[in-house]
Amino acid sequence: MTFKEGFADDLQNVFFDLDEFASEHTIDGKTYTCVVTRLDQSEGKMSYGLMHSTLNPKEHEINKATHVIYIRTADLSRKLSARANIRLDGKNMLIQDIDKVEGVTILYVGDFEM
Repeated sequence: MTFKEGFADDLQNVFFDLDEFASEHTIDGKTYTCVVTRLDQSEGKMSYGLMHSTLNPKEHEINKATHVIYIRTADLSRKLSARANIRLDGKNMLIQDIDKVEGVTILYVGDFEM
């Protein structure tokens, strides 16, 4: 087995395994197998400087990512982008940043009230 094959196997059979790290969460009404972690306030990802000039001043917005969502890119039913709103398990969230690494989409999201 090559390194890439082993990596892909670990992603599928360990990281996204419901008995290991992953759990089922609902994003915009669709259930996904993903890993959701909560950041504490000291390690939250700041995006205020990047987003301050693009936010509608009438919106109430928390400018620190509070959760990180790891989801298989192939599982996503639509393209997600920064500054898009999603509903994670019935709660409004704002995507503040997105990374893609080896078939995994990483969403940095923060609580959002409208």
